[in-house]
Amino acid sequence: MVWQDNPPVGSGGRKPDHILEDARDGAVARTQTTLVNDAATNTQGFPGRTFEARNSGGGIMNSRLVYAGSRLYMLTAAFPSASARRPKDVSRFFNSFTITASAGAKKAG
Repeated sequence: MVWQDNPPVGSGGRKPDHILEDARDGAVARTQTTLVNDAATNTQGFPGRTFEARNSGGGIMNSRLVYAGSRLYMLTAAFPSASARRPKDVSRFFNSFTITASAGAKKAG
């Protein structure tokens, strides 16, 4: 499992949903996986997306994107097979992530 704090993202006037969809699509393309499940989410009042993708070998990638102010955060848990995936561990990992005041981000209103 890994998390990534990406550099500030310029919105260019785009809505958070479009930024999140582009990030999801980019992650799926870069990992050569196929999107299986996708849902809009809200983490601490910030817009996000949680999705699952699979590769041709049966590997599974669960990811959560959170767009906070100008920051895009991505958390990913990857497993070599469905039998290796532990849903409780994925939930615990995703729920351990917290936006702090030092992130300087405004919540979506």
